[in-house]
Parts: sequence; structure tokens; C-alpha cells
Amino acid sequence: MTAPTIRAYTINGSTGGETTSVVTTPTVVDGDKLCLGMISDSNAQTFTLPGTGWNKFFPDEFIIPSNHQATGMIAERTAASEPGTISVTLSVSERQSWIYFSIQDTSGLDGTPPASNNGNSATATF
Repeated sequence: MTAPTIRAYTINGSTGGETTSVVTTPTVVDGDKLCLGMISDSNAQTFTLPGTGWNKFFPDEFIIPSNHQATGMIAERTAASEPGTISVTLSVSERQSWIYFSIQDTSGLDGTPPASNNGNSATATF
């Protein structure tokens, strides 16, 4: 079996407060695993992803990086006829940063998200 590898990724962020972040889709082939990680300045942000099939492995969790309150999210889905961009709707107008990447050869790759945790650590099983 071929080991999973990252096919491509995009990294960006907003320059000011916004309630929709437009994220450029990386190079992807149908069947690839797509993963989106996003963090927001808000300590109570809700990230609404477009379309169907998304699984939030780290769902809208309050985190504290470097003494600054923020909310983060990590989600994945299987690629199928992907658009050039996706729009993530946000509950609070704030700045966001993100990484969006595609993984090829993920046959047999699976995971279990951690239980919701407002502390400083949690374990995900792969």
C-alpha cells in the first residue's frame, strides 16, 4: 500500500474582520482527503462549512494560544468535483487564518476525533 502524502496545500488569512472567509482549494483529485484547519480571533466563533460531507475532527473549540483567546476548527471530507474556492461562514466578524490541504492515497486511513475539551490537551486516535 502506498503511504498517504500531501498532494498540495494553500495557506492564507484575512486582513480584517469578516463573516465569510473565502478559501482557495488546493490542487486535488476526486477521492483525495481534504483537510481544513482554521483559527479565529474570536473566543466564541462558529465555523459553518459549505456543502456536505464535512467531519469536524476538532469542532469549534475555544483555545488560548500565547495568552490570546481564539477559536479553532479542523475538518475533513473526501474530494468530489471541488470548486476553486470555498466560503466558510462565521458567526462573529473577526480575522481568521487557515491551511487547506489535500492528501492522496488515503485508502485505509481513518481517525477518531477527540472528545470536546476546553483544557489544554486532547487525544485524537488515527
